[in-house]
Amino acid sequence: MKNHDIFYKSALYYDIAFDFKNIPGECDFISQIYQRHNKKKPQSFLECAAGPALHTIEFGRRGLRAHAIDLSQHMVRYGQKKAQQQGVKIDYQQLDMTNFTLAQPVDTAAILMDSTSYLLTNDAVLRHLDCVAKALTPGGIYLLEMSHPRDVFNVGKSAGTDWERERDGVKVRTIWGKLDDPFDPTTQITSVSVRLDYEDKGEIGSITDKAPQRSFSANEFDALVRACGKFKIVEIFGAMELSVPFNNKPTAWRMIPILQKI
Repeated sequence: MKNHDIFYKSALYYDIAFDFKNIPGECDFISQIYQRHNKKKPQSFLECAAGPALHTIEFGRRGLRAHAIDLSQHMVRYGQKKAQQQGVKIDYQQLDMTNFTLAQPVDTAAILMDSTSYLLTNDAVLRHLDCVAKALTPGGIYLLEMSHPRDVFNVGKSAGTDWERERDGVKVRTIWGKLDDPFDPTTQITSVSVRLDYEDKGEIGSITDKAPQRSFSANEFDALVRACGKFKIVEIFGAMELSVPFNNKPTAWRMIPILQKI
């Protein structure tokens, strides 16, 4: 599975670039969703394509049995070190999200930051869903944070693609995608350019990469879930907030289907 390998090797800069995320709030949301459909709190969690594994670490801090998987060995090592530094126990393994098994099933799972975009074919999506279903307990919940479909149809941008962050004197500017990145409407795949500029203790540099990413429509994803036959979509949100429904209003900047194992 091709992804932005060069970009993900720079795990520290990636972590800084995406530290605008409200990790505790998003973990609250994931827990609330599980409780809505199971009438109890989750005891275990899996993060797919976890990157720095920030949600995994937060759930581990809260006392859940916390697991993470990612294809990048650099991200796995970074996430493991980050958890150790914070005194949090997690299980982080380098695994392909289309071909993995867990030794012990979990109550809830999530894939965040539109990492589903690296599932380029319907077969890849179905293999992934099958793996997640096997990794969940009965009635388990799977939350997917996906791009809003308006981005598929080029009727507006739902998220910023150029931003800057700074931590401990390290400055990072990220540009995710360019207007002239080639899009194939027959596959809904864009060859996405990524550029990261950094200033790190006097060192100045840039990292560039390009990889295919797929966009999904709502009906298309619904059909894939039905084809899998192991989940039902119980809710869809427009952000990682209970108060934001999935629709075409500006407040709905994501597509977040909630799948329950059947």
